[in-house]
Amino acid sequence: MVSLRTGLQGRKGALFMDGRTLVFRPDSTRYGDTRIGIEHVQRVKPARLTPVLDVRLSAPDLPARMGFYFVQPPDLEPVEQAGIRLSSPRRQARREAASRLREANPLIREDLLGWVRRIQAAQRSR
Repeated sequence: MVSLRTGLQGRKGALFMDGRTLVFRPDSTRYGDTRIGIEHVQRVKPARLTPVLDVRLSAPDLPARMGFYFVQPPDLEPVEQAGIRLSSPRRQARREAASRLREANPLIREDLLGWVRRIQAAQRSR
């Protein structure tokens, strides 16, 4: 899970539905569960070309947007390379990270779309 609260490092854990509540349970016991009532989900969709579930929220006690990665997020830190650089190391690292996410997408796409359908079905069953 990645949000403004977690920063880019995010938190590893498991995502599941508990009735009409979306629950993220982190692997670390340092943090508690993040519980999101379906009524607070404004929009849910797969992030474009990535294995990331993009959730927009309207809950006052939660960030307005959260991302749930269905693969290990790539590192965004620049790697030292020898030779002529045509772009900045940071831009190169971001480009490589985006490429790795796109490569993983076909493998995870059906799981991701299943989550979107499940959340939208829970929203309709109000």
